[in-house]
Amino acid sequence: MPKRKIDYIKGGIYHIVQRGNNKAFIFDDQLDKAQFLDIIKKVNEKYPFNMLYYVLMDNHYHFLIEMKDISISKIMQALNYGYSVHYNKKYNRTGTIFGSPYKAYYIKDTKYLIRVIQYIAENPVKAKLVKQASAYKWCAHSEIISKQTDIVAKNRLFFYLSGEQEKGIDIYMDLLNSSQYFDMNLVEAKVFNEILSQQIKKEKLEVIIQEFCDDNGFNKTALFQDKRTNERTTIRKRCAKHASELGYTVNEIAAYLKITPRSVRMMIVSQKKPRS
Repeated sequence: MPKRKIDYIKGGIYHIVQRGNNKAFIFDDQLDKAQFLDIIKKVNEKYPFNMLYYVLMDNHYHFLIEMKDISISKIMQALNYGYSVHYNKKYNRTGTIFGSPYKAYYIKDTKYLIRVIQYIAENPVKAKLVKQASAYKWCAHSEIISKQTDIVAKNRLFFYLSGEQEKGIDIYMDLLNSSQYFDMNLVEAKVFNEILSQQIKKEKLEVIIQEFCDDNGFNKTALFQDKRTNERTTIRKRCAKHASELGYTVNEIAAYLKITPRSVRMMIVSQKKPRS
């Protein structure tokens, strides 16, 4: 049976879980975990993404990732392959060290985001490795509370929690220390939900324009040509009008076409039929 393809949303946030084969250890010592963090940084340089939170356990790991242009599947393939090469070479073994394919859970709202951060942070506590989540070394916490930035995109995390850094770190500390009684009203849900809504709408517009071009025999690549041609002008006008009729704003269309709102407005107006 062919592997099911997952359609990831650009800019979407995902909770990633990867376990060892038959729940075996994937990190045999502290150096393995340190090496894994180095591999994360190298993969991030090649395939950019925002790491919002993470924890490394002995037999599995959790990520909270904000995807950019590169698919999560490509990121995970590079990460797991890179670490497998290290592990097999170090321990003179062959074969996969990971079990079933990683699981990716889409973060659809603020409440889910908060719960996932709490769940990830509590893993070492539940495993009785530490008494408090903040005491565990191999997680995002120490970097979040420090002034240095290494792996975690702290500004993005704080932005999703509150829209600003100072308030964001206060909310983070509150949710970490009060996982059972965290006040969800502290989080600016409107900030997260508006961003999420915009990301989904942008992703849908990409699909809409592609289908519109296919149905009308247009070459979609002409939309973004630097050279001004009659073909580019015609396709842009038709696509702008189509998107406008579906409820997209002038600014949203302009952002997609990478032109000014004024240009989009003129395209739409030029195609309106004069009143009789």
